[in-house]
Amino acid sequence: MPSKSMEAWVVAALFPYDTAALNGIECWPHPENRLGQQPLNQRIQKRSEDYENRFEDLKNAWPRLTANLTEAQRFQSEFLALTPP
Repeated sequence: MPSKSMEAWVVAALFPYDTAALNGIECWPHPENRLGQQPLNQRIQKRSEDYENRFEDLKNAWPRLTANLTEAQRFQSEFLALTPP
């Protein structure tokens, strides 16, 4: 999975009304820049602890992401195709 996609998905999951999330964030060259543009009390750093703390939010947003973001949808389809039933 390209890291750029993962960062785009984090922005879209946690900040669904962000300008980039509403306008094709998967095509943005540096979606990680949008993380620093969020309100201070809601920002997430690129540390595993921050991702772990927001795990439930990210997990709950996944169905919305796969419904709206083509690369997330493709990743899920390819991943599930390789996963034993």
